[in-house]
Amino acid sequence: MLPNLGLSTSYFAARGFSIYDSVKRAYDLGFRLIELGANHCYEPGLAKIINKIKQDFPDVIFTQHCYFPPVFKREYFANPAYGLTLENKKVLDGMFAAAKIIKPKIISFHNGFNNRYIYEGEFKEFAGFKKFKIIGNISQDRALGGLKDFIKYALEKGWQQGISIAIENVVSKTYGTKCTINGLTAFESLLKEFPDLNFLLDFGHAFIEYNNPFEFFSFSEEIIEMHLDDVTPQMHDHRVLGKGVLDLSRLFSEIKKLPKMPILILEHSAEVKEEEIIGEVKLVEKYLESC
Repeated sequence: MLPNLGLSTSYFAARGFSIYDSVKRAYDLGFRLIELGANHCYEPGLAKIINKIKQDFPDVIFTQHCYFPPVFKREYFANPAYGLTLENKKVLDGMFAAAKIIKPKIISFHNGFNNRYIYEGEFKEFAGFKKFKIIGNISQDRALGGLKDFIKYALEKGWQQGISIAIENVVSKTYGTKCTINGLTAFESLLKEFPDLNFLLDFGHAFIEYNNPFEFFSFSEEIIEMHLDDVTPQMHDHRVLGKGVLDLSRLFSEIKKLPKMPILILEHSAEVKEEEIIGEVKLVEKYLESC
């Protein structure tokens, strides 16, 4: 398997597996690069679980995606636009406490939404993924200030622990919300303001959100990670690569042009079968060898 190709444990969380068992399932599929994903439920004894993961899978390279590990017993939407609230600070402190154990290469988080949320249940469109409904708005100025405070704190923690920090583009227009940072120019300005901040390009998100998703490849060496999945004609992502509407030939051609190959993470909801993921691995290998 390609050393830069990994799988998010959010897929196994969506299927009801525990944190430890999610890592083990990914490992048993052959992955030695695993992203500890944002879709897990709270489990008591988190430190013990994470220590056991590090002990039992010493040859795995990890990344972490906010919000992992889940530090609240209730379902919580870790929105960076809230800023450094007591809850968000606890989220970040929990992430970096876990990072001291698992030594991830990258810690990433979304670019924020200008809304407040409460847990609603499970997505109909994405089996096993948690859904949160909007219960209020945040002004753009306040959301942007909150996001920047969140970034500063994460960068400081990352610098202390030698971990790269990346911000991910997300989807807003299909969910009746607004991203705090939206569009190529806004991301360019943010990355310029925070030179140590990197970019996690979720191409499926970019395809749904923007007319020209390929323009984000202009971030070049700032792209240190990508989330990979396909998109249905109904604009639902997290589907199997090669079974949707994405132009995979062009996508992987652009990936190969990057000055440094980013970490590539397959990120799926529970509709996908394990044998389909194995097929994706072969597909990615084929494209990266042939493009």
